[in-house]
Amino acid sequence: MSHPSPTIAVDAAGPVVIGVPFPEGQLSDPSSLAIVSQEGVHQLGSARNLVPWPDGSVRWALLSFIADATGTFAVVVDKAQAGFTEGQEQVKLTADESGTTLDNGHVAIALSGEGGGPIREIHASGKSLLACPADFQLCVGSASTAHEGSRAVTVLEDGPARVRARTEGAHYNSDGQRRMTYRLDVGL
Repeated sequence: MSHPSPTIAVDAAGPVVIGVPFPEGQLSDPSSLAIVSQEGVHQLGSARNLVPWPDGSVRWALLSFIADATGTFAVVVDKAQAGFTEGQEQVKLTADESGTTLDNGHVAIALSGEGGGPIREIHASGKSLLACPADFQLCVGSASTAHEGSRAVTVLEDGPARVRARTEGAHYNSDGQRRMTYRLDVGL
């Protein structure tokens, strides 16, 4: 059975984040979605599965895209069929042994999995806003992230229009006693 493509009405050009439902079995991989304007222009965007159907297909997808105009946008289930070509990325996420970096060309935020503090560096508009991880600490009383040996960094979303990462760790006092946990989500 063929299902019509969902549409999204946009009142103002700019970033759009919206949940879109899909019939059971229609969409197995949200990365195959494309968002296309009325004029046939592909919009820079990404999608992730919010709620699956029992068969594992996508029931609700969270779409993030940058609308280049107002109007109605079609959500195309198979971007290859729609003529979409890769290489339109604007936001990048890189991960290596030193940490995870989110970069949109204007702002770069480097998250650290160990030592100092949860954010290793912040650069914006060509200026260094944070160069020493110890300069950014999360504190609760005498406990802080400065005493934390390691923390977990998880990529929550990695798409061309939006990237998000979560740092999870704990506040420790100078004696090494764990006092409170935290989650720090960073997105561009």
